[in-house]
Amino acid sequence: PPPFLTFIRCIKPNDDKEPFEFVPTRVVQQLRACGVIETVRISAAGYPSRWSYKEFESRYSVLVHSKRIRKGETVDNCRVVLSSLVNDPDKYQFGKTKIFFRAEPVS
Repeated sequence: PPPFLTFIRCIKPNDDKEPFEFVPTRVVQQLRACGVIETVRISAAGYPSRWSYKEFESRYSVLVHSKRIRKGETVDNCRVVLSSLVNDPDKYQFGKTKIFFRAEPVS
């Protein structure tokens, strides 16, 4: 499969297919049925940003002294980078294939 899959969900604004008619309760029902509302809720409450270990390592390992980075140790290198640069370990979480980051509130 392609590395980035995009799913398009078509939401009908009304059941009669009438132009310029919007039924909010019907739209919310469709969003709930597709799982969009739950996905947004989870993202807002948890770790909405995620990077694969390879992507993160290739982008950010240059920020750490090269002696601390070991070839072929992608996950360990990501741990080294994050522990060196991010003081609060609650800001990220390691998964099986990705690193998850909490959203920063906008002041």
